[in-house]
Amino acid sequence: VVIVIPTRDRLDLLERCVDSIRARSTYDPYELLVVDNGSREPRTLEYLASFPGRVMAYPHEFNFSKMMNAALDEVGDADLVLLLNNDTEVVAPAWLEAMIEHGQREEVGVVGARLMLRTGAPQHEGIVVGLGGSPARNVDYGYFGLGRTIRNCSAVSAACMLIRPEVYRGLGGFEDRLAVAWGDVDFCLRAREKGYVVVYTPYAVLYHDEGSTRGVGGMHGPEDDEVFLARWRGYRDPYYSPCFDPARPFELPLG
Repeated sequence: VVIVIPTRDRLDLLERCVDSIRARSTYDPYELLVVDNGSREPRTLEYLASFPGRVMAYPHEFNFSKMMNAALDEVGDADLVLLLNNDTEVVAPAWLEAMIEHGQREEVGVVGARLMLRTGAPQHEGIVVGLGGSPARNVDYGYFGLGRTIRNCSAVSAACMLIRPEVYRGLGGFEDRLAVAWGDVDFCLRAREKGYVVVYTPYAVLYHDEGSTRGVGGMHGPEDDEVFLARWRGYRDPYYSPCFDPARPFELPLG
């Protein structure tokens, strides 16, 4: 498994992420590939210069999809690739085994993890498309304990996403017009179009301090929404019951 970690400065986040992988992971055959998007801080550059893994420079304007495409083109003969934000921290030691369990299945295109806030509340237990007036939304599946259940869903977050290189190549990579937001959701929906399933597993648990590197939402502007909706407007999420309110997660509509 090649673990791809995009970063820009914020050495505190990157070190914590990498240290947690090394200290807590019980699965050993992995390689770390850090994609550096123009770090400038001396301490970060010093750390990357002696990093015991691969470091790939991406000295261009931030575009998450292009960064991931560039990294995935460099993974060589990896069996699996795991995209991992630098603002994550491994909690469950068997997190990689839990994701590999499903990622190696031929019918599975993408695998996502359970991402937690520092408060202990879930931040991501799968994504619902078209919920709450947003193109897509991370959800806390308190409903019937679905957040603690292995299940198929429409999409998962690239903050921690496992894919096989052949799936990536078959889909033509990430949509590079989606520079900041929705690239992961679009990738998952295109995988589903090709007949793959997208799996969420609650047994891969990590903390996710969303937006720590570039702020919540990053530089997300209306362009990403427009590109995403031009392709997926009208998509009805088959994993969200039509009996529920489309504006309020897992609430019955009033009136």
